[in-house]
Amino acid sequence: MLLLKPITNDFGDFEDERFWIGGRRSERVSHTVPFAQQYGFGNSWLTSLKGKLSDVVGKDSPALKVTLKEANTYYPAGPPYLATGKDMFALATHWVKFLPKVHRLFPEFMAEMHAYSVAAAHLEMPHQLTKAFMISDIAADRFRFLDDVSRAEACNANIPASELPFVLHYCQRYAIGRWFFSKYKLHENVFDCEAELLREPPLNVAELYDWYIFPNGIEKEDYSAPGRQQNLVKNGW
Repeated sequence: MLLLKPITNDFGDFEDERFWIGGRRSERVSHTVPFAQQYGFGNSWLTSLKGKLSDVVGKDSPALKVTLKEANTYYPAGPPYLATGKDMFALATHWVKFLPKVHRLFPEFMAEMHAYSVAAAHLEMPHQLTKAFMISDIAADRFRFLDDVSRAEACNANIPASELPFVLHYCQRYAIGRWFFSKYKLHENVFDCEAELLREPPLNVAELYDWYIFPNGIEKEDYSAPGRQQNLVKNGW
């Protein structure tokens, strides 16, 4: 993830109610009121345990009372996580405690995120979730800050900090022409001092191409239609 601007504990200036999941319940991070980005796994953190949640949290856990609707509204949380120090210590402690048990029941890629949700439910800490903390998928609403950016400016746009999201999450694939980025394609030694630097595209790359093709030579997209060219700006940015 790439931090784009400072994150505070006060979100009173977030005026667009569309981005708060389940409505705005609080404007500030406080004890028992953590905030987080909504991720796309919904209530699967609960359903993936196949009715064996008590094997993870015990038979008297408050997590057993969470409904599917509540599981979907308050708990599919992901980075950035925001909580008081006291709450984050409790969340981290139970996250680590529950993760091996969750993984035994759900030995999949998302097990560690599911375990965080289980910990939050066990501690009765429903999160104030939002769609506005990060950008990732170019189809998301939060790329609207690029609406007035031209293709020529895509890689060097001067966006006011007030319009930016907090975090850019590099979990998707981004491409223009044959320029391509995916975190899954990075070499394992990318952080070693001896590793080669990534090659940077020219700043006007979004003007040079109105298409992309992935390295596999199969997946490709044509953005030449006028209504689709803003996707070039998003990929370039």
